[in-house]
Amino acid sequence: AQMLIKHVLDSLAVKPFIRTERLIDVGSGGGVPGLPLLLAGACQSLLMIDSVAKKMRSVASIAETLGVDARATTLHARVEDLSYRDPRLAGATQVIARAFSSLKDFVTLAGPLAAVGGELLAMKGVVPEQEIAELPRLWVLAETHKLTVPGLDAERCLLVLRRRAI
Repeated sequence: AQMLIKHVLDSLAVKPFIRTERLIDVGSGGGVPGLPLLLAGACQSLLMIDSVAKKMRSVASIAETLGVDARATTLHARVEDLSYRDPRLAGATQVIARAFSSLKDFVTLAGPLAAVGGELLAMKGVVPEQEIAELPRLWVLAETHKLTVPGLDAERCLLVLRRRAI
């Protein structure tokens, strides 16, 4: 029951804010939030990236078992080692992370993966005011959404980050 609440329902709480056909999930670990969002129809295709090969093999097997392996791709890599020129990464207007890193590290490491005009979506607990204050100048907090997760008695939020217009 706790896994359902803390992982699946927590992942699905951001569904209303997914505005892309193709979602990249950075630091995907066990496939959350990506797989629940794909299964719920929030996006049509999903690329899940994690630095732990064993996790990515397991998630690939889960996607195959669920019959979504044609739409759910896994990539074993460190985000900072990826090139935005990699064709597997092209065209992502939203990149999401749950419990990945500080906002500063998230925009530094995953920012290059977002297409021009794209967004980084950071799933957090309490709104991290200090992390927001430490965002690099090229990034701005565009939206903050309080999330409600059924059965979870904890604060959750989604922060939408965008590059500043120059």
